[in-house]
Amino acid sequence: MRIVDEGFEGTGYEETWVETVSGGNTLDENSTTIACFGSQSLKAIATSVAAPSAYTMGTFNNVNSTYLRAWVYVSENGLTGASELANILVIANSASTFCARIQLRNNAGTLQMRFIYYSNGGDINTSGVNVSINTWYLVEFAYDTDGMKWSWHLNGIMQQVGHLTGTVLTPNRLMIGIGNYTGAAQTTLYIDNVAIDNALAPAIIDSSDPLIYEVASTTILDSRRIYIKSIRWVNGTTAGHTAVLQNKARRVFWASEAAGANFVDEFLYEGWVEGIILSTLASGKVYIQVG
Repeated sequence: MRIVDEGFEGTGYEETWVETVSGGNTLDENSTTIACFGSQSLKAIATSVAAPSAYTMGTFNNVNSTYLRAWVYVSENGLTGASELANILVIANSASTFCARIQLRNNAGTLQMRFIYYSNGGDINTSGVNVSINTWYLVEFAYDTDGMKWSWHLNGIMQQVGHLTGTVLTPNRLMIGIGNYTGAAQTTLYIDNVAIDNALAPAIIDSSDPLIYEVASTTILDSRRIYIKSIRWVNGTTAGHTAVLQNKARRVFWASEAAGANFVDEFLYEGWVEGIILSTLASGKVYIQVG
């Protein structure tokens, strides 16, 4: 059963949320700067440790089994000092005690993402995973007090999995954005296509909305086996600009070259790929329709 389903499209939020924004910070639920799905996402800016909050909170009925999915993009990293951190996706109970959360942190000068969960009466920190700025990441985690288990995935790859023990918590609220910020400098974060289910992990996408990519990267954007229906490149600005898609083995499965300004190329792919990398994108956006 779907508990939370927020895509940040249209005017305002799609569901009911309450914002907490420290002075000088920014929280924009209809940002058009960059989006993973549709044309809008949640944009959160935290300026410093003196202004630790730029998040929104939604509540739901108590749920023992919580499976969360969201897409996260850091465009500006202000976590430059040792052990500086920010909570970005948090499920909590009615007393606002954290049940499970995704956290950004500085670990010896490297930006990392990690999962923290409540078990046996206290917080348990998992090891961090290095992440890059200007890259969309698919974040998924499970906090299941019925099955007494937890897990988290990054870009479809299981990072850690284990069992809950002793005293656990029952979540009934979700925080998305930037909270408990301890960075000395400014961080800008985008979050899109957030969902929570209470039985199974939400699908990567839930509708006919395409995957949308705007920035080339050597990072594997998704490591799963995906059926692609079509690929569309729009707004190529200059003749000779190229767009290249690779699978996770870094083999090219689609490429195109712009013939001139306002170039558009659409290709009916209809086939399976093992992961996606947008290795080259000189201009414009790439839309991938999956099935």
